[in-house]
Amino acid sequence: MLKKKLVKYKLIEEHINAVNAGRYELARMLLRLLRKHSISVGLDDIAHEIETIAEECGCRISYSRNYCLAYIRF
Repeated sequence: MLKKKLVKYKLIEEHINAVNAGRYELARMLLRLLRKHSISVGLDDIAHEIETIAEECGCRISYSRNYCLAYIRF
């Protein structure tokens, strides 16, 4: 339970940093992850950034069969 809250607070911090830097598309995807606790991302640049941020924060990442989609959960 504590680990999940720490991951959530790290993601909130990254969301705030993205908004302050003017990266609104990244911030929107992070907010969707925070609200739904799960998100699937593709192969674009924003998806890659979200995947690396989620990995640093401690989220679980799994991939589709042909590695075109990444499923991020916390």
